[in-house]
Amino acid sequence: MAERNKIKALYGPVNVYDASGNIVGQVEKDDTTNRWFIGHDMNAVWDQKVLGYGRFRSVLRL
Repeated sequence: MAERNKIKALYGPVNVYDASGNIVGQVEKDDTTNRWFIGHDMNAVWDQKVLGYGRFRSVLRL
């Protein structure tokens, strides 16, 4: 599968702090509001609604 739609980065690194408030590193965060996750296809469907089962037990989807 081609990885041309794979998300490599979103908004840049964010500081990670320890319990004392010291910066211990940086990490790239996912955008959960828009359901964009680093390393995944940007067109992925995360909340697929299932309407029911068809005649041959095939799942009907929106």
